[in-house]
Amino acid sequence: MDDIDARLIHALQANGRMPAVELAKVAGVSRAAASQRLERLLLEGSLQIAVLPNRQVDGRQWAAHVLARPSAGAANPVQHLAAHPAVGFLSVASGDFGLVAEIRASDFTTLAAEISAVRENPAIERISASIYFEVRLDRLALNDEMAFVPDQIDRELIALLMHDGRRNYSSLAKALGMSTNAVRNRTLRLIDGKVIHIGALARRRANDHELSLGVGISASGESAPLVTAIESVPQVEFLALSVGTFDIVATVRAASRTEATEAIDAIRSLDSVGSITTWIHLDVVKDLYGPTDSCFS
Repeated sequence: MDDIDARLIHALQANGRMPAVELAKVAGVSRAAASQRLERLLLEGSLQIAVLPNRQVDGRQWAAHVLARPSAGAANPVQHLAAHPAVGFLSVASGDFGLVAEIRASDFTTLAAEISAVRENPAIERISASIYFEVRLDRLALNDEMAFVPDQIDRELIALLMHDGRRNYSSLAKALGMSTNAVRNRTLRLIDGKVIHIGALARRRANDHELSLGVGISASGESAPLVTAIESVPQVEFLALSVGTFDIVATVRAASRTEATEAIDAIRSLDSVGSITTWIHLDVVKDLYGPTDSCFS
């Protein structure tokens, strides 16, 4: 991935449906070259154009952070877990467990069943789970107040965009039995009304330029001041209060190993931190910030 790819990704993070002619201007290449680069990034899995629904319309309000240890000698469970609709996030990670997943469900009973299904997988030796009861910070989520409540047609449109965030308006119109202009207007209204955001998600791999780390914290005292202090660490992009293995689960994104070390040291030195466990996301296999299609159909 070179500087041109980086410029394309940055532009698509802000607007995942940016036309090729505008992408070409941003990247400083021809329209054909911009289209070819985008196609390559998508095909090789380095980039995903994702539809991020507002939390207010996400039908899966329950979530759990799960560390999973593959069984020695068993088939690799990564692809099986990645194919599971309840698994919204999955990474191969450093540390004792080796796999990190986020499981999402519409209610606690379903969430418990999904966690049990992972535990009972013969390719998984052991799991360690923490159930979120409050997400305090999520820089990748859409938390703004919605300008309106989406209707059934909006939800059908969102479901189609979940499969392909850059699907052209004429194809969407044909699928919905509407005019192209009507679909274009609805899509722009959903985006402008903060109901959805369509943007690029770059597949995260550990490298010398950027690191994504998971942090599990057990508190030894009052948690409220601790949570506030962790939120103030600039590299923290996700923070949730949980019950289970950890009292707090966080994600740290750092531009270098030095920056990552400083961020972890800053968290470790805070009052009320009893113990801290960290792992590096070596390869993020699945990263879907939104509900399943069934929530919009």
